[in-house]
Amino acid sequence: MSFCRYPRPYSIRVVLLVFNSIVRTFIGDYTIYVAFSAIYMIYQYLEGSICCINARAHVQYAAYLICHLERGTMAKRAARLRREQLSRMGFKEHPFRSSADPRFLYLSSLHEDVLARLQGLVEWREGLGVIEGPIGTGKTSVARRLYELTTQDPQYRPVYIHTATYNTQLDAARDIARHFGLDSRRAYTDQLRDLEGLLVELRKDEVTPVVIIDDAQLMSSDSLGTIQNILNFDLREKLMQIVLIGQLEVHMNFAKQPALLDRVAYWTKLGALPFNDMVSLLNFRLSVAGRAEPLFTDAALTALYEFAAGIPRPMIMVCNEVLHSLAASGRDIADQEDINQAIEIYNQRPEREFDGKEG
Repeated sequence: MSFCRYPRPYSIRVVLLVFNSIVRTFIGDYTIYVAFSAIYMIYQYLEGSICCINARAHVQYAAYLICHLERGTMAKRAARLRREQLSRMGFKEHPFRSSADPRFLYLSSLHEDVLARLQGLVEWREGLGVIEGPIGTGKTSVARRLYELTTQDPQYRPVYIHTATYNTQLDAARDIARHFGLDSRRAYTDQLRDLEGLLVELRKDEVTPVVIIDDAQLMSSDSLGTIQNILNFDLREKLMQIVLIGQLEVHMNFAKQPALLDRVAYWTKLGALPFNDMVSLLNFRLSVAGRAEPLFTDAALTALYEFAAGIPRPMIMVCNEVLHSLAASGRDIADQEDINQAIEIYNQRPEREFDGKEG
């Protein structure tokens, strides 16, 4: 009689699961487990325990798993190799990631001065401060540090808005209100009235709301009217402290709002780091990542500074590329040639279009 039999399917699964646990514990390679599974299914088919269709399906699925698990194994091996390469160079972790890890935040003397001034603006309830500067000069680092400091003090209620793509005054009012937990209103005046009520209540509780808006150059000149209206909420001092962080284009938007420009209590521009601050920034990152010795020769540092012109972001991007080169070559010191090669790779990306405002 011709039929497909499935002898003790659960017992087969138990055997495979037990074998899986043994492999994971003592070998750690799933590919062996899947290969064994395929072989076992073929054996069951040859013994007549399962039908051809079922055996073929199991073998095909096993082959699929082998392919994908092999990729996973290769990825794990690559990750282990990267960790070994970093360890060989004296690192416990990657020192030049572009992510905003607060442990790697380095504030130069210029950044420290700006941060201190912003803290004074918030503490004295002066109203509005603006930080402008080209891309990659550390504006966001200062803004995030200010946010962290205010979150640690119960007398402040800060919100951080990382992208302010406001086209209208209502857009700005709604988003600011939402960050403070208020409902969105259809009418602009109603939204402002809700915000004013919240600010008055917070003032009674001796709590100072702080709004930090990054990428403020994305705000339309019309939406800046909301900032002006909020600053009009005044009981002998400003009820809300606002810090705008933007690229140089923020100039044009404020130029169209002279009444708001007159209300700016503090306006400053972040620019390039001096050479010594660049060296300190790099050494700081190396130290946080676990390396005590310098990574770059003097000639390499000079070439890096001349390329990045003291702007931190392209500097870190080039250093990241240098780290890959050192890992691949088995070396632990970068020279000028390494910097030049990394710069060549960096320059393969399209150039940004300038409108003449970034000088």
